[in-house]
Amino acid sequence: MFVIFKIRIVEEIKTTVKEKNEQDDTGENKTKIKKHSVWIDPKEWSNVKWHEKSIYNIYDFPTYEIDIDFNSPLLSQNKLIEITEEVERQCP
Repeated sequence: MFVIFKIRIVEEIKTTVKEKNEQDDTGENKTKIKKHSVWIDPKEWSNVKWHEKSIYNIYDFPTYEIDIDFNSPLLSQNKLIEITEEVERQCP
């Protein structure tokens, strides 16, 4: 199973530049690659999936939130157990 968490688009721009040799006016071609990338907003890719090929989207699964006071972590213990048990019920 593959799960998509984020999507980034990368654009590569290749340019060829002829660099002159100062001694004899000859030169050689050099290729330069410039990369530009952008992370896509999750709202724009929430429908990207292909279940027949075992490709899932992170939004295909439930999410859980919890605030933990790390000065008193035991106060969150029961909620963490509850979340863990729920996840275990959904796993094979």
